[in-house]
Amino acid sequence: MDLARKRLSALRQTYAEMQMLRGAGFDDQQWQDSLRAVGSIVTAQDVRLSAAAGSVRDFDFDQAQAQLDQALGELQAGLDLAQRARVAAERRAQQAAPLETSAKTIRMPDLSGRVQAPSILIMTDGSAQPDGGAPAAPVVSTATTLSLIETRSGIVFRCDGRSTVLGRGLDPGGVPPEVYLDLSRACDPGESEELGVSRRHAEIAKLATGFSVRDLGSTNGTRLRRIGQSTWQILPEQQWTTLAEGDSLQFGLLECGVRLN
Repeated sequence: MDLARKRLSALRQTYAEMQMLRGAGFDDQQWQDSLRAVGSIVTAQDVRLSAAAGSVRDFDFDQAQAQLDQALGELQAGLDLAQRARVAAERRAQQAAPLETSAKTIRMPDLSGRVQAPSILIMTDGSAQPDGGAPAAPVVSTATTLSLIETRSGIVFRCDGRSTVLGRGLDPGGVPPEVYLDLSRACDPGESEELGVSRRHAEIAKLATGFSVRDLGSTNGTRLRRIGQSTWQILPEQQWTTLAEGDSLQFGLLECGVRLN
């Protein structure tokens, strides 16, 4: 029951964020159809969970289990549908403006006020400057470490300058990269996957111009919002973008604030 309620809560949040998206790709019939489909799933599974709770009160545990199993499947299908719809809408937005840069900006919910004070520190040791990668802007930074603060929990992930891969965790027995930060440490079990975080989602490293980020071909993309702005920039795959103090990053739907030290 707890897992079903968490999944329903995640879908409600996703649905609320979908309703706030505007612009090319998000004002057409395809997006509206997806929005209605996700909203219908939220309503139907809310009713189903209430029925499951009633079955538990009546000690009809077999019925409750069947209702919960169906709800879990439908809720996961809703989350998958929402992710596919967003990716498709962003692709349509890019196609609608072929003369613009591939780093198309879209309006998303302003979550900047949700950054909390750090409560847990997850970091790596040592320092080295990696080779390769072209800087996105001629900005020079003297920062020696970068912290990512997950907006909901306040958990801190620290990058020390070495090439660092971020993701939701590798398969058991998988060979990790030299430095790997598991963003699922900031989530409930299974939630990072529901939020669209890939196993190898993005990379952060300290280049000649300072700390920079690039998307590693993730399923749901990496987005950047500069401090004081209300729009998110979709980062092109495999292209470095320089980070600044106060920026925000989204890995799928998992958001982190950027702090330079």
